[in-house]
Amino acid sequence: MRDHARGSREVVVEKVGRKWATLIGGYRVALGTLHVDGGEYSSLGMLWRSRAEYEAHAESNRLIWRLRDRIGYGPTKATADNIYYAAKILGIEL
Repeated sequence: MRDHARGSREVVVEKVGRKWATLIGGYRVALGTLHVDGGEYSSLGMLWRSRAEYEAHAESNRLIWRLRDRIGYGPTKATADNIYYAAKILGIEL
């Protein structure tokens, strides 16, 4: 789980329903978006289905920011492979 306040950590799902999953500790997660329910406030964070999925997301975010540093703007979401491909076309070394 990527918790906005505490950073990344692993969590355990206690129960899965049709729309929500409950984590040990009482948080609930929307199964459609994997966002942690913040009640009346904004989402407390987001979950990924596996460590590999989270690491791929973190790597693409890191590369997006490196690309943005080089050209001044860039995508908000893309896979690592797509970012490397764009950098190659643009002649930029990441």
